This record gives sequence, C-alpha cells and structure tokens, in this order.
Amino acid sequence: MDNYFITAERMSQSSLILHRASQHYNACYLSGYVVECYAKILLSKIGISKKIHDLSELRTVLNYTLSGASSITTTGMGRYLIDILAACPNMVSGPMKWDPMFRYDDLYPWDQNMSTLFQQEADKCLEKIYEMKIDGTI
Repeated sequence: MDNYFITAERMSQSSLILHRASQHYNACYLSGYVVECYAKILLSKIGISKKIHDLSELRTVLNYTLSGASSITTTGMGRYLIDILAACPNMVSGPMKWDPMFRYDDLYPWDQNMSTLFQQEADKCLEKIYEMKIDGTI
C-alpha cells in the first residue's frame, strides 16, 4: 500500500537539503512529489486511487470528484482541501511547471528562484498533510 504521508515527508526533507546545497534542479523535482502526495491522500480518503503524476490532471480529478460529491464533507476532509492551482501556481501551470518526466532532462530551467518558489508551494501542501496527521485522519 502506498504511504503518501511518509513519501511527502521524505521528499520534502530531501528537497530542502538539495535546495540548501544549491542543487536546485533536483530540489524542484523532489518538491513536486509533496504536492502529488497531498492530492493522492485526499483522493484515497474518499476511496479513489489514481496512477496520475501530472499535478494539473490530479487537480482536475480532485476538483471534479469533490465538486458534486458529499464524500469530502462526510469524511471530514473538507477542512484540509486547498486548490493546488492557487496554492502551487508555479508547479501546476506555466512554462516551468513540475513534471516527473523532467527527471531525464536537466536542461529545464529550474534555478534557485524556481526552487525557492517550489519549496514554498510544497510547504503549503505539507502543512495540510501534517494537519491531517495530527488530527488522526491519516
């Protein structure tokens, strides 16, 4: 079984270490997994398992699934819901958005500035993940 909490925590810690060591490309790469894990935690809590890695697509599935469903409120997960496009605009959209396929292309312009932005965006999702953990929902 996938453990998105442990994965999010591990990726966040590793991403921060790489960011501080000026390994910005890999820091950006790992930070995207925090956002992916956040979305997958919410989906898994309402019984949906998706093998999607694209953050924009995950956002679409999450929004579509939750828009008309009462499952998010009946499971008590509504207070943990954030719009990942609003919280993570650099990772979810735009010319330098996060994509796991970029692990093969180190020419992508993820520099110190993008790494800083990605760290901040991942932290927003990690905060919600920690809230879920503290509250005992995951």
